[in-house]
Amino acid sequence: MNIKIKTADIIIICIFFIFSSTVFTLYSVNQKKGKLVIISTPKGKFEYTLNKNRKLRFKGAISDVIILIKDGKVGFIHSLCKNKICIQMGFTNKAGALISCVPNKVSVYIKSSKENEVDVRCR
Repeated sequence: MNIKIKTADIIIICIFFIFSSTVFTLYSVNQKKGKLVIISTPKGKFEYTLNKNRKLRFKGAISDVIILIKDGKVGFIHSLCKNKICIQMGFTNKAGALISCVPNKVSVYIKSSKENEVDVRCR
């Protein structure tokens, strides 16, 4: 099997990569920052603002988890779950973002301050 790449193929591939990176960049830049954090645990839901730095400890299903709100971002910093995917997800402040520690049944959801604000519009 002998495949030859022509100049037109290279041009099409370059256009595709430029278009893809432009769309990704515009999406990342235009994503709104959240103002509120909703933390769901086996004991209930708790709401905090991203404006105040704080360290929060919650009782999860298998262990305690520690969630840090700092500089307008939120993330898990301690959990005794096996893979620690929740910690590896890092810190975020984007509205609509969700970070979960599945074994502990603790999740962090970021929302904008406006109750009826539209996050996504589909046609």
